[in-house]
Order: sequence, then C-alpha cells, then structure tokens
Amino acid sequence: MSVLIHQENIINWVDNSTEEPFHALLCDPPYEIGLHGTKWDRSGVALNPVVWKKLSNFLLPGAFGMVFAAARGWHRLACAIEDADLQIYPSIFSWCHAGFPKTKDFSATISKQFGNTFGEIWKGYRYGLQALKPAVEPIIVFQKPYEGSPIENISRTGAGSLNIDAARVQTNTPHLVNRWDKGAHPFGGGAGNDYSGTYVTGRWPANVVFSEDTATSLDERTNKPISSFFNVVSSQLDEADPVFYTSKVRNFESTDITKYTHPTPKPLELTKWLASLLLPPAEYFPRRLLVPFSGIASECIGAKQAGWDEIVGIEKTKGYCQMAKKRLAFYG
Repeated sequence: MSVLIHQENIINWVDNSTEEPFHALLCDPPYEIGLHGTKWDRSGVALNPVVWKKLSNFLLPGAFGMVFAAARGWHRLACAIEDADLQIYPSIFSWCHAGFPKTKDFSATISKQFGNTFGEIWKGYRYGLQALKPAVEPIIVFQKPYEGSPIENISRTGAGSLNIDAARVQTNTPHLVNRWDKGAHPFGGGAGNDYSGTYVTGRWPANVVFSEDTATSLDERTNKPISSFFNVVSSQLDEADPVFYTSKVRNFESTDITKYTHPTPKPLELTKWLASLLLPPAEYFPRRLLVPFSGIASECIGAKQAGWDEIVGIEKTKGYCQMAKKRLAFYG
C-alpha cells in the first residue's frame, strides 16, 4: 500500500503528469465561496470544466468519482463536471452535520440607525448567506462513460461499479435480502418481494449521511431510531433502510500532529466509507485512487483505511502537504 502526495498546482499536474490510470476519484475541492477569506477558495479552478476533463483523462473508463461540494455552490460544480462529459449520478444528499449559522442580526443593525422602537419590529430576523444553519454538504457522484458494455468494461478494468457490501449500514441482527425478480416493493423489507434466502449483516447504503450529533438529536426528539424519523416526512418511508452515521471531525483528527490546521477537514469515518464504496475487488491490484485537492489528506487516510493499494494526492499548499504527510504517518 502506498500514498504519494504531490505538492503541485492541479493545472500543472494534469498537463504534465504521466501517472497510470486510476480506478476512481475522491476529493474535497475548493467550494469557490471564499471560505474564511482564503484565496485558494476563490480561484475558480474547481468550476472549470477543462480541469475536470483533464482529470478524467487519468481515470479508467467507467470510473466513479465522489466530490464534496457547498450547499450554495454545488450546482455550479456539478455543471462543470457534467460539461466535462462526465455523467452525473444521484448525489449523496447529503452529509448532514451540526453546522453553525454565520449570520447578521437585522434588529441590532436597524436599531443603531433608526432607534430601538423600529429595531423591535425586526426582532428575531437575520440576514446573510448563512441565515439558515448550514447543516448539509452534498457529495456529487459522477462516472466516466463506459467503453463498450458495462459488463465488459467493469470486468476488463475493475472500474465502473460500487462496492455496496463494503458500505452497508451495520445493524445488530442479520436480515433477509430481497430481489426485484417478481415485482417491485421498494418500501417493503428491502427491494422486491421474492426472497433470495441470502442473509447479510447490514442494510443497503442510502444516499444520505448523518453526523452522530444530528442523529442523536433526532433520536432524542422522537424517542425512536433515526430511521423511524422519516415517518414524519413521508409515510411511504416507514420501513426505509437506516442511514450511515458519522460524527464530526474530532479535535485530534485536525490538530493531532501539528498546529497547522485546515478550515474544512472531513471526518475520517466518512472518507473511509466513501472510499469503501469506490473500492474494486482485490483481484484488480493495484487498485488506484486519485485524490486531487488533497488538503491535509483526510480522503487519502480514509482510502488507506478502506484498503486502496495506491493513492495519489495533489495539493499545491506547502503547509497542507507537510501536515498531510505527518497525519498519514500518524494513522499508519
């Protein structure tokens, strides 16, 4: 198993690299919203279809990609990826976590200008781009088109399918797997009404991820497991599969080795789960994962823990590369 971090501008890398093709891509690119005033988050590089087209040249036919995005900018990133001739799949909507609103108190502002009486009218009102609590981040899922039929492509390259069993939501007891062969009952015990007789130890992964604190909050409000909460949203989902939980980044995950931190580290449990979904069978060794915009290596570490054989990250910021290498060493 090897992890290599290139300290290089992504545009230079895609134009000059001679890397062998990769089975999948996983990354946390700039959200291009000027986060915390950082220059790297307003360069526009992640919204450039040419960059994604050149990145796709390093992917095997059929390869999947998963990309974190901002709740208020994911559509622009998705369009850039789609304009690079990559197929957009249903996004993982979303990674739900306990974010903090960054907003302005209109009542306080107006009081200073027009007095407390007028300010009282607007008590409780807020304005700004995050007036609502930012509690979700979409994960865009895309695929490079197959060459030939899906069966031929997948069997030849090892790219083009998701490792569902590796990403199942763990439960306390096994359950019976259903099939679609004799009718479709998607809101029953699984999928279809013809039981295959096969028992598995986890439920089918869904395209939503809850942080631990969000899940706990919902459990406490309903006094029921989180999957039962969906009854409030739709009666059709009363037997929906449970979702994957992951807690927010813990302090030791972002500051374990050095005081050099990153403003948007992702939980290792989450990156491992995503990397597990993307992982081909061991027979396709070396299974290679591309991680552009690798930051402090959260996606690389998660991929390493998931079992990827070769992981290549690209990050232009020297400080992030230094911390990434120390974190990789720390997590073995």
